[in-house]
Amino acid sequence: AVLLVSSIFSVFALRHQLEQRFDQRKQEIASKLRVNLAQALWNFDRQQAERVIDAELASQDVLAIRVIDERGRLFLEHARENVADIAEKDLVRARLEWSGSGTDGAAEAQALGQVEIDFSREYLERVMFEVIRARLIEIDPNEIVPNPRQPRTNFDPDDLAELVHSVREFGVLQPVV
Repeated sequence: AVLLVSSIFSVFALRHQLEQRFDQRKQEIASKLRVNLAQALWNFDRQQAERVIDAELASQDVLAIRVIDERGRLFLEHARENVADIAEKDLVRARLEWSGSGTDGAAEAQALGQVEIDFSREYLERVMFEVIRARLIEIDPNEIVPNPRQPRTNFDPDDLAELVHSVREFGVLQPVV
């Protein structure tokens, strides 16, 4: 039971770590797209925007990227094949702005629209499955043999009955070793 609890805890800890890395990865990609797409859109360079999107689609966890202009219209969309078949997706949105200086020299941000990125949770789930599968071991009870160096070989029936009574009444207060 202690081994099982330890394994469950380590799986939850690993899941938490993977989720944190996944969230960081999503934010990194959104930040890169926010900068690089804003520059391409400001320069009216659709080919540059497509290259930026294609570069991020090379990542195994990015499924689709959509650029929506400041009026809410779809400007550009690239997606992997069979994206509709993937059930678990995370959507991240990032505003696209171009920062420049106005006529009075003060910094101004010009809204260009937004980028939407669909991320796949498939890789995260696959890693978790592999870890869980690696930690589960099947043991045939017939292959379990007593340790020949076990010093405890004789058990007093009265002492065992007292132990059973204590566990039933009070529970296990300290692990039996």
